[in-house]
Parts: sequence; C-alpha cells; structure tokens
Amino acid sequence: MIRFKGKFLIEHVLDAALNSELGSVVLVLGYRYKTVLDAMAEKIRHPRLLVAINGRYRSGLSSSIKAGLRKVQKKFPSAMFLLGDQPMVNNEYINLLLNCFWASEKSICAPVFQGMRGNPVILTSRWYDRLTTLSGDVGARDIIASNHQELLEVCVYNQLLFIDIDTISDLSAIDEGQSGC
Repeated sequence: MIRFKGKFLIEHVLDAALNSELGSVVLVLGYRYKTVLDAMAEKIRHPRLLVAINGRYRSGLSSSIKAGLRKVQKKFPSAMFLLGDQPMVNNEYINLLLNCFWASEKSICAPVFQGMRGNPVILTSRWYDRLTTLSGDVGARDIIASNHQELLEVCVYNQLLFIDIDTISDLSAIDEGQSGC
C-alpha cells in the first residue's frame, strides 16, 4: 500500500468523498482488504460510509464497479465513481462535478482537461443495468463514448486532478505547481 503525504493513497480520496456533498460513500476493497480496514479503522466507522468487499478483484475494474453499485443502486438515482489511486482529487472538485451534474438534464457527467476525459464520472440509474454487464478491467468508457448526447463534460483547469498513482515512481509525476487549461 502506497503512502502519500502521510496517508494511504485511498485515504486521500476517501477523505475528499466524505467531506463532499455526496449522500453516501461506498468504499470498495479487494486485495489486502483486511489490512486497509485495520489501517483505517477510525474512518471505516463514519456514518455515511458503506464498505463493499470485492472478492473478485482479480477480475478487474468492472468487478469493483459492480460491488459498489450493489450497495447503492436501489437507494440513489445516480452514482459517482471515484478511483482510489487519485490522491489529488478533493472535495471541492467532487462538489463542482456534482453541482454541474445536478443543474443539468444529462445522465452522464465526466470532467475534461485539455480535451481528455477523466474521473470521477457520474451516471444516473438509467445506466445501472449496463454497468452490471461490464467485464474485465473496463470502466464506463464505452458507455460514455457511445452516448455522447447524454454526456455533460465539465472543464477542469488542473491536470493534477487526473493523475493516478499505480507505482511508487508515479508519485514523482505530482508537481504541486503544475496546472493548465
């Protein structure tokens, strides 16, 4: 488990989500989930946090999407999908996306930086059935690409929000002063 600025990577995203306007937050854990639960025991007790254990994590991203969706699909008319390896995501960014989405008539929302789409994405319940059919290491990219008329793109001006960390060497990609439009 990679640490960044004194916390596990996933803690940065979890803190941002819990300090945002999201109604509930689902933390999907797979590999080494017991270690994560132990390390973040205090946060795990947060009243807005639900934990989903993904026993099929080796099947890829789609299995995590399904595990999280099972916790919210009957309770919420839309869901935001955040990645646990994007430590620069903050609650202001999450709230920006939420508020733009809520003010629109669209059923999909994704941030865009210099023409590139990123995460997190928001999808309404209209797409829940399609999400449950995903397989492998695939997210909602195809759903978004084939339904552009339903997509609200929110322009963001900081590429750091899109950085994901897969290895310790990826941490060097984060330069606090980097931004652009």
